[in-house]
Amino acid sequence: MTKIFADFAKMYDVAEPHIVERSGRIFSIDWPDGLEEAHVLFAVNYLHYPRDFDLDSRSVVGAARVRPGNLTGIADDQSAFVFVPENDTHYDRVHAVDDNGQAYLGDFGSASFVPIDDARMPRDVENLFR
Repeated sequence: MTKIFADFAKMYDVAEPHIVERSGRIFSIDWPDGLEEAHVLFAVNYLHYPRDFDLDSRSVVGAARVRPGNLTGIADDQSAFVFVPENDTHYDRVHAVDDNGQAYLGDFGSASFVPIDDARMPRDVENLFR
C-alpha cells in the first residue's frame, strides 16, 4: 500500500498520504492538507489500477468519502462516496453516491459528475468508513 501511494504522490506531484492499517487489512489513507478534486478521483482509481503492480491475487475496494461542496456536479450540501464500480470495464472513470443515494458518473474527460441510474457501488464501500 505504501509503495502504491508513494508512486501516486510522485506521479501527481502531491505529498505522500498518512497511511494507517486497521484490523482486517483495511487501510485508512489521509492527506492532511487535502487533495484537489481531480487528485481525489485519480487516487481512488489508482488504488484500483496501480501502474506496474500485480493485484491479480488480491481483492481491492478503494473509496473516498468527500465532504459537501467538494465535487463538481454534486449538490453543495451533499457528501459522497467516490469509488470504482463493481465489474468496471472503464479505466478512466469513477462513480459516486451522495447522501441521498443519487448515483453519479465521473469521467476523467468531463468537468463534472453527471447523474446516472446505476451506481454499482461495491457493498464494502460504506463499511470502510465505519
